[in-house]
Amino acid sequence: MSNTKYARTIFGISILALGIHHCMHDYLIFPRLPAVPFPASLLLMGGFFYHSALTALGAAILFSDRAKPAALVLGIFMTVWVFFRHFPIVIADITDPAELNAMFMGLAAAGSALIISASIPGRSEFARDFSFHKSRFAHTLGIYFFGTAMLVFGAQHLGYASFIALLIPKWIPGNFFWAYLTGIALMASGVSILCERKSKISARLLGCMIAAWIFLVHIPRLVEHPADHLEWNSLIQAAVVIGGALALSNASATTGSKTIKPVSEPRPQKIKKHGRPAEPAAKRPLK
Repeated sequence: MSNTKYARTIFGISILALGIHHCMHDYLIFPRLPAVPFPASLLLMGGFFYHSALTALGAAILFSDRAKPAALVLGIFMTVWVFFRHFPIVIADITDPAELNAMFMGLAAAGSALIISASIPGRSEFARDFSFHKSRFAHTLGIYFFGTAMLVFGAQHLGYASFIALLIPKWIPGNFFWAYLTGIALMASGVSILCERKSKISARLLGCMIAAWIFLVHIPRLVEHPADHLEWNSLIQAAVVIGGALALSNASATTGSKTIKPVSEPRPQKIKKHGRPAEPAAKRPLK
């Protein structure tokens, strides 16, 4: 259960930070002018609602005693947002790497939320029994979302290795080697998670690798450019994936087989060595 608590904490902080960051950057620090076309204005309003919901649900996962339903709602909400916001744009131009990355980052976050929801036990025996099949479905769907996203991220690392190599700190030799290695590692973890073969160790190693990126790549770049909105966004998204990987490495108890209490059978009556079974003391006639 310790890994589940850590995963819930890291994921909750990351989602909360993601919502606050986008609300502050998009609507407070650099507010956008109202778009003239109605669809664009509607999309802008939808984005504000979406990031506000991320902030509220991230806080609920982090602080509320109803973290399980909050994570489930977050997973469903992010899935709907991905398929209505990002999917049509990707279909229109599948060669856009930024939009493809944004879509599968949303799926990775949605999958992480579903996995974390399934890993949190119910508050009562009735709740555990009632939500068993729902947790199993959420866990399975989360695995598919998360594993597929890792496959796509790995393929992007290989396809855009020259760009990834530029992100490697100059003091680390072999930048192209590390770009290809991280791409292969991401794809290998995605295959392992999707096939559920050695998925625990794969998820644990994936979390360690992305944590290393945060300290070796993202934090030094933020120290150099502290006002870089995209770099802050990348760091927070990396933390989201770490939370999902940590939850996946802990194989939740609530998604396994249900615990069934053994039915207590009545003890057999004592039989005398000779004669009929002895009657209970309460039924013996008084002499």
